[in-house]
Amino acid sequence: MTKIDELKKTVEILRSENGCPWDRASTFETLKRYLLEEAAETAGAVNIFSDTGNTEFLKEELGDVLLQIVMYSRIAEEKNLFELDDVISAVNEKMISRHPHVFGDDRIVSEDELNRKWELKKQKEKEGLEWTEKYTEEAFREAHQLLNKGQYRKGFMLAQAEELKKRYHLSKHPEGGWFSEVYTAPGELGTLEKNRRIAGSIYFLLEGNDVSHFHVIDTDEIWYYHSGCGLDITCINPDGMWTVKHLGTEENAEPMALIPAGTIFAAECTEKNGYTLMSCVTVPSFSYSGFRLVPQEELLSVYPQHKYKIAVLAFHEKDTAL
Repeated sequence: MTKIDELKKTVEILRSENGCPWDRASTFETLKRYLLEEAAETAGAVNIFSDTGNTEFLKEELGDVLLQIVMYSRIAEEKNLFELDDVISAVNEKMISRHPHVFGDDRIVSEDELNRKWELKKQKEKEGLEWTEKYTEEAFREAHQLLNKGQYRKGFMLAQAEELKKRYHLSKHPEGGWFSEVYTAPGELGTLEKNRRIAGSIYFLLEGNDVSHFHVIDTDEIWYYHSGCGLDITCINPDGMWTVKHLGTEENAEPMALIPAGTIFAAECTEKNGYTLMSCVTVPSFSYSGFRLVPQEELLSVYPQHKYKIAVLAFHEKDTAL
């Protein structure tokens, strides 16, 4: 039995009734993220080899990619679609077809000619299959999202958050999170009562399980997404209605969120191992005299039905004094 046959047999056992429940439950869809992550880890192993000459990591990661291919092929075989030998035959035939200068009588006189004929060959193979291009385009976007989620799970994004805190000189904010003041409108643009400027802006960052606790301010505030996983912003409107705004670039989110003055609101990251960096603009400029943390006790007296959300997103009264 060849080594590839041994691996095929191992995967067959893992997928059997007496095998691993996780492997038995795997599907084409659920395996996508693992295939992408293993490919990324293989790229990392190549970098390790380039820097150190160590081949062990590359050998391991190539094996993990191969496992995904064998697993996909086994699932397809169970569905009577195709099997691993068909996958191998298809790619072998494609390579022979695309290299007529090696396996045929074609003669290549320059690298430019080789590249041109390669592209022409690929175009000819795809004639009539132009409709598949939209799926490829969508897949690149999906791959970006899946790899980002992989970074959250592995904690890589929290390391990025630490770098951003240092780069932008962020300090702890009383409501939670990290901030730095970056702009206050100059006085010549006009001032309000008590010399309050007409607008101001900060950088603001939330990470992991940290939240921006329920608070209210006396200005309109606009949040602009910059990077990271995105936020869920829970708003208690002046009429008592609870709504959630999603800040980010995912399908159900917007890169900007307006919080009207007088709204009680809080925010949390959509990924607990992630972060979100944004800018917050207030009109007029922010003043601590117009800022108030809203305690759990006050919210529970009015909205007991939201007790679980309040427990996560609001300070106790003893912790709300600035």
